[in-house]
Amino acid sequence: MKKKNRIQILAFILSLLCFYFFVFSIRSPFKDLTYLIIYRHTAKEIRAELGGSAGSGHDINAFEISLRKLLPDFHIHRQFGMTVFTNTSIYNVKNTIHLIQKHFAVLEREFPGIFRDKDSVFNVVILETLDDYNTLTEKMAPYLVNTVGFYHDDLKTLFICHKPKVAPHTLIPQNTIRHEATHQWFYAQELHRGFMLDRFWLVEGLATYYEPAQTGGINRLRQQSISQHLQDGTLLPLEKLLTENGSLNFKDKEFTRLYYDQSWAFVYFMMKKHRASFLDYLQKIQDQPLRSFLSGDLSLLTQTLDMTNEELENTFMAFWKRY
Repeated sequence: MKKKNRIQILAFILSLLCFYFFVFSIRSPFKDLTYLIIYRHTAKEIRAELGGSAGSGHDINAFEISLRKLLPDFHIHRQFGMTVFTNTSIYNVKNTIHLIQKHFAVLEREFPGIFRDKDSVFNVVILETLDDYNTLTEKMAPYLVNTVGFYHDDLKTLFICHKPKVAPHTLIPQNTIRHEATHQWFYAQELHRGFMLDRFWLVEGLATYYEPAQTGGINRLRQQSISQHLQDGTLLPLEKLLTENGSLNFKDKEFTRLYYDQSWAFVYFMMKKHRASFLDYLQKIQDQPLRSFLSGDLSLLTQTLDMTNEELENTFMAFWKRY
């Protein structure tokens, strides 16, 4: 009898866990519904500030409610599929909003096969000063204090600092906005799935590739870094680069800088030399039922390219020796 009770208790706990995962999973519409019921007063406040649902383009979602509870005094603005929370005037940050929208349009054109979630709502938090930004970042991602922007996957939100310095003409660099907005867009399309699950070369390589103002343009600073490491023989072995995941040690600044630079170099190489195969590879990742664990998988990449690991590394090295 006791054994039967234990089994029933375990079955009940398992059922609760399954229900929790189903209702509160990131993509579940039940999460929005549940939040609207539990936090109906917060949702009502958001609608009132937005002037009702007219012209909003979508109803209140769970992430907007979470952000309102996190940032109760921030202004809310909605435009073209974006919800912006800011502690400064919307007028002050309109150029930043326009840049993000423009960048999303670029990615939609670049990746028509990847662009599937046309109803995505992009949440953006713009903090006026570096002090504002650091106060919030200290709570959410302490290792990113004194940066100027980051994408938070759990909240599906882009956080950026509007004016990192007090002096005039010191707005956040546009390449940083494009970098972090690229993260947000690919997460929205479910090409990336989670901090500890994706291969970092793919997450950071795509983001760094789309930093320049000219789409697909070369990043001279990163290119110079690659050339120097190539000359010194200190580039990472390609297999190490392509199999690193969320365990990357951010405290090792030199390694992190090289990792970002080489991730950019590899994506640049793929987009210029093997674009069609690379896009096919990205779609395969997006389509895999278990892509959470396979994103960036080296064997899938070499299979798509019809190359061995050694052939891929040699081709990559030969490509960059020309620069």
